[in-house]
Amino acid sequence: DFIVETTDAKYIFETKAEKDITAKDVLAKQEVAKQWCAEATKYEQAINGKPWNYVLIPHNEFVGNRSFDKLVNDWEVK
Repeated sequence: DFIVETTDAKYIFETKAEKDITAKDVLAKQEVAKQWCAEATKYEQAINGKPWNYVLIPHNEFVGNRSFDKLVNDWEVK
């Protein structure tokens, strides 16, 4: 897992093996991360900060020709 901060937002990136991306424990963690991002965004809004977003990505999606924006667009959990 890692954090990325851009000029407009903050992202929690979590990578998982492709075979595990829909495992019950991964999906449960995803729900908690979404809730955390929602609460963190509320706080950030109160102090004129940036929204938080959660991106869950299969490990094999990290390839040399994939842009950050493409990863976020394809894998951000809404």
